[in-house]
Amino acid sequence: MKIEQIRSTDGTGTLSYLVIDEATATAVLIDPNIEDVHTISELIRQSNARLTHIFDTHTHADHISGAAELQVLFRARPTRSALIVHVSPRGSEL
Repeated sequence: MKIEQIRSTDGTGTLSYLVIDEATATAVLIDPNIEDVHTISELIRQSNARLTHIFDTHTHADHISGAAELQVLFRARPTRSALIVHVSPRGSEL
């Protein structure tokens, strides 16, 4: 599993995360900022992974979510709920 942290350059300091399962060539995106859609899109394309889900973990007062735009671009399922990470003896799993 690979995790890419995307720090927004729009002055908000927003952090988004692209989590890639290299074994299945799938990925999920967490808290995308609309100002970073181009950067995020390029990372997804470079990863050669299929984006399956987009998670907005909470309401964002500091930025507008890019989930809707990325959903259209990559046909991913938007999920507006908290991401739950299970920690097992093998490490973190989605």
